[in-house]
Amino acid sequence: MTLPSNPFIIEVAVSHYRIDRPKSEQISVYEPSLIAARECLDAGASIIHYHHDWALSREQQIEQVTRFQRELRTTHPDALMYPAPMKGERLWEINEHVKALAESGDLNMFSIEMGGVEYAVSDADGLPSSGRKNFAAADFADCHELVTFANEYQAPISFGVYSLGSVYWIREYAARGLIPAGSFIKIWFAGRYVTGSHLEPQMRFGLAPTERALDACLEAIGDIDVPWMVSAQGDAILDSAVAQLALERGGHIRVGIEDVSGASGMSNLEMVEAVKLMASKVDRTVVSGKDAKGYLGMKEKVPA
Repeated sequence: MTLPSNPFIIEVAVSHYRIDRPKSEQISVYEPSLIAARECLDAGASIIHYHHDWALSREQQIEQVTRFQRELRTTHPDALMYPAPMKGERLWEINEHVKALAESGDLNMFSIEMGGVEYAVSDADGLPSSGRKNFAAADFADCHELVTFANEYQAPISFGVYSLGSVYWIREYAARGLIPAGSFIKIWFAGRYVTGSHLEPQMRFGLAPTERALDACLEAIGDIDVPWMVSAQGDAILDSAVAQLALERGGHIRVGIEDVSGASGMSNLEMVEAVKLMASKVDRTVVSGKDAKGYLGMKEKVPA
């Protein structure tokens, strides 16, 4: 396999879920997410992040996630995909579906959010007087267990990085060869809006998507052999300075309607086309499918 000299990978967060709607107005994300995933993969995306319907029973959620992965693989057998977490308090409640996917042979990526973040909730005066915690946040012990699990199943990890301390944690495992091939460091820049809302303002939970912020992140990443991508929660990453900078500096980009919170009017597919155009202008070649796996050093799994 001959790869381009400067390959570029696109991830898409395809699910349009809203936290600001009552349960009675929530609609299933399954079919729209599956349709969007196929469109984006056809257009050149390599990685799909998707949500499932949290209103279902836990057993039904696991069944839906498994069905999504299997249905998507029927048309795109080399796609990398990973689900949103399940709700819960303990590690294997939050990742119950991940374990089920591994045991059934359907797992090919999952996420770890080291340390997580607390999102500000503004009161009537506009002050961030309370907060909403990221229930998927994992501490050092949980993260170690998840990395061990990933190595057992040789499943790539999408590392969600909210603070630079998480990068130094990743470095320790990378230095010991414990990061499975296909894994990514996903830098979470903080947007202006509540994730899952429509332009609902919020105090930024971390670094804004600026050049100086990206410089700090890349200094922490250093020369470890784990690819990195930029992303934003609650904003349009393609409208920020870091999208172009990431392309110029060898990084990759996550787009998708889940993340923008109404800050972009583009569809998932339109975002993929837009970032492809940006990449072409700096001689980055989009790779997907088997080419993406080859670039990431992933080996074909031999059936048991």
